[in-house]
Amino acid sequence: MVKKKSKGSFLRKALYLLITAVLIYVTIFGFYPRYKKQISPLVRKVPYIDKIYKPVGTAIKARVVRVYDGDTVVVAPFEGNKRFICRLYGIDAPEVSSMSQKGQPYAIEALQELKKLVSGYTVEVTTTGDSSYNREICLITRDGLDINLEMVKRGYAWAYVKYLKKEDSGRYVDAKIAASEKKLGLWRQKDPEPPWEFRKKHEFK
Repeated sequence: MVKKKSKGSFLRKALYLLITAVLIYVTIFGFYPRYKKQISPLVRKVPYIDKIYKPVGTAIKARVVRVYDGDTVVVAPFEGNKRFICRLYGIDAPEVSSMSQKGQPYAIEALQELKKLVSGYTVEVTTTGDSSYNREICLITRDGLDINLEMVKRGYAWAYVKYLKKEDSGRYVDAKIAASEKKLGLWRQKDPEPPWEFRKKHEFK
């Protein structure tokens, strides 16, 4: 005669299996995948530094170890030996294509131009105290050359008037006008679209 399993025994086994499955999932995956999605790939690759090594407005000696686009680089300060992401103050370069979104004309050219200017070089980075998407807003100079302004002069970035201080806006706007009149870089186009308008129109992330 075959004994029937009690309902209580079946429920206990089912509960045991459920608890075991949950424990295995938490052990292997935890909550990291959900948290990971909230962090952009850019920030995951280069951890954000909450505090810069010197006071705002003080130049930091660093080496540029990567150029992401025409206005974003990764720098490695000689003091502290920790890298951080630097978004160039006062300029806005054409958006580079991503895996899901097409970028703007002259985005690659702007990236390459910035690489020529700073990649692998020792530079002076001055933080402004502002940040954007976990990037420090910075001024970069190399041997006395204002790299931010130089990108505008060469026609590979717009003067980002919205975020320029009054004392800087004149120089940057004049540089933009001069580059457009000479048809340098992106100004070879008939009617180039500013990156901030492009981002808004295409919901570019």
